[in-house]
This record gives sequence, structure tokens and C-alpha cells, in this order.
Amino acid sequence: MSINLPDNCKKQLIAKLAEILQKLKVNNGLYIDVNSSMELYELDNIIQKKSEQKKEQKLRQKRELLNQYISDQPVRDYIYGLVSTELAQSNEYDDTKGINITSFPLFKDVQQVAERYISQLDSLPKDYFFTIKLENNIGCMLEEGEEYQVSNTVKLFKPSSKTIDRFPIPENVNHLDHLRYAFIDQIKWPTEWDANSVYIQIDMKGFISENIITRPIEETIMILKSFCGVSLATGLFQNFPPLRLSFEKSNSYFTVHKGSNEQLVFQRLFIFDENLSDYIQGLRIPQGIENLKKEQLIRLELIKHAFTEDDQSKRIKKACQWYFESQIGKNEILSFVQAVVVLEILLGKGSQHNEVGLGELIGNRSAYLIGDSHKKRKLILEKFREIYTTRSKIVHGGENRLDLKAKYLMYHLQEICEKVIYKELLLLYKDVK
Repeated sequence: MSINLPDNCKKQLIAKLAEILQKLKVNNGLYIDVNSSMELYELDNIIQKKSEQKKEQKLRQKRELLNQYISDQPVRDYIYGLVSTELAQSNEYDDTKGINITSFPLFKDVQQVAERYISQLDSLPKDYFFTIKLENNIGCMLEEGEEYQVSNTVKLFKPSSKTIDRFPIPENVNHLDHLRYAFIDQIKWPTEWDANSVYIQIDMKGFISENIITRPIEETIMILKSFCGVSLATGLFQNFPPLRLSFEKSNSYFTVHKGSNEQLVFQRLFIFDENLSDYIQGLRIPQGIENLKKEQLIRLELIKHAFTEDDQSKRIKKACQWYFESQIGKNEILSFVQAVVVLEILLGKGSQHNEVGLGELIGNRSAYLIGDSHKKRKLILEKFREIYTTRSKIVHGGENRLDLKAKYLMYHLQEICEKVIYKELLLLYKDVK
């Protein structure tokens, strides 16, 4: 369903945007001058002030939708993104500075441009499909053309001829991707779908800018991290990060398509940061498992329960994201704290305890959840007391590195996280059944 802002609100936005465009300046023929663009924030103030009026409940709901589809300053980011894209599509780089945007033919009639932009904003959301290839031996999970639906918006699939028809990929890097990524020539361009590989695809609604990270991209990355985290915790995947030379760039990325199910067009690549990219490239199916296909399907059935809409599922999904962050990070101090947060998310609910009491509570809950004997429960409690002492030294004492003992504790902490996530999923699975 479209945004459909009230007519009086759209008129104010159009008038203000036309005024701003008259003063907007461009550098190097391609880039909006940041100082001249500051007034764009006033566009969001128009909606903010009107939605705060007592009789504007519907407008408040529409403002929340815009935040969900774009960002916390949705109108500014939407206009900035559209202007930047149209400049990049219609001009070449040059040495000019501070050129009025109205000197470019596309922006000469500011009233017409403002009306077009606000009309397009009002028609949101757009549909996007983010797809990433999984490397190594993961291709054996599915047969050609086979799909596994993890949730309404997340699926695993192995390409078929239908995939090629529905999700076209251009033969060459486009102009905008060259501007976004200076090192893109080092990336293996996905000229075709790999029929031997499995892909993750995540569907998202909203707006994707060419040069601003908007909400759909943020949400998609969080979902990907949650999926990878729960996959590691359940044993669906293991990780062996690839070795690469210091000057080599990581090259994991989403291909992004836009449109309806019937009419899809390739929009752009979104290249991951190196930590995420390395970890994605290192994912693989564990070796030596009997009845591998059956075992993988059992794990996928468990994973599905982290992607439903009930409160416990959302908590597990969030915990899996933090678990994955603790795995991929290069900062061992931050990784330690992130791993503790996993257990606080899952087992700290409803606690009114102070920090010492919370640590004892989570330790007890962990021990009774994953310990299958009194001896094991006692060992888990002892380890967790040491873990929480280390956490306190980091958070309150400013420790900036883990000593050998803390590194050993980190190993146990991540092992506890995996077992707790797995047990929580089993409980959720049993509740549903």
C-alpha cells in the first residue's frame, strides 16, 4: 500500500523542495554540495510538526512508514538519493565547484522536479530482492531449481532457467557501481547465475538509494547476520575464513533487483565490509555427517522458528545477530561483550536484578538449560561467574585486551551461546508442534 500523504502536506513539501532546489549546488558535475543541502532536513520537519497535531494520527502512521521504508530522516534521504542518482546518470566528472543545480537541463524547472520527486515519494514502497551466493560445498544442500523457504521473506535456492529469466544480470559493471566502489575492477562480476551454488535471497520493501544506506539495506544485513548466526549455532554451517593477501579485496556482495515478481530489473551491487565478506566466504557444510541431506533439513526446520513473528522468535533472531557479530569481529574485547549480550537477550528477560544478580541469574538459567548432569551444571556456573567477572572488568574497568585466561573463557562463552541458542530453538519448535 502506498504512503498517500495528505494533499496539504504534499503541497508544502513541493513548495519547500522547489525553494531548496533553487539554492542547491553541485561539485564536480556529480556530487551535491553538502553545505547547500542542509535545508533538505527542513522537509522532514514539515511532516514532523504536522504529525504532532492532535488530529493527525494517520499522518503519524505515515511518518512511521516512511521511517521504516527509508530512514529516520526519510524525506531528506530520499531527495538526496534521487538527486545524486540522476546527477550520476546524466553527467560526467569534471573540475567545477559550487555550480547551481538549475544549470543542469534535468533540474532547470525546479517546480516540475519537486512535484515529480514528492509524487514518487508518495508512491513508496518499492519491492527489492537481495541475493548472495554461498561458496564452497554448500551447493550440495539443494538440487537444481529447488527452493527452501525459511520465512515469508527469506529463502535458499539453487538457480534454474527460471532464475535467469526473472533475475537478469548485466554483462558489465555499470557507471554508478564504478563511482561507488573504486576497487570494483578487482571484483568478479556476476555475469551469470552459478547452477552449482546455493543462494540466499531476502525480500524487502522500501527505498534503496545509490549512495545512502537506507533502512532496507540495514534490515537485510541484520537478517543475513541472524541467519548466519543461527546456522552456525545449529551446526548447519561451519566457518573457515579464507586466506588472502593484504592487498586483496573481499568480494562478497548482494545483487539487488527491483520490481514486482513478474518484472524485475537489476539495480546495483552492495559490497560487504571485509569482516562480513570473509566470514560469508568461509561458510561451509560440516564434513562426515551421515544422512547429510536429512540432517540439514532437520536443522533448517529448527532455523525457520527463529524467523517467525512471535516475541521469542524475535529474541532468538536478535541474539543470533549478536552471536554472529561476536564471531566476525576483529576486536576481541568487543566480541567478548557481544557474546555475553547474546545470553542476556535470551535468558535475562524479566530480571530486575543488579549486575551481579543478573550474572548469577543468567549463569543459573544457562546451566539448567544446557547442563544434563549436576556436575556439568556446576562447571557451567563456575565458568559463567568467571565470564561475568571478565565482562565487568571490560565494561567498568576499561580493559583493552584479553589475557590468556580470558581468551580461554571466550572459547567457553561462545560454546555456551551456541548451546543456549540451540536449546531455545528446540523449546520453541516443541511449543509450535
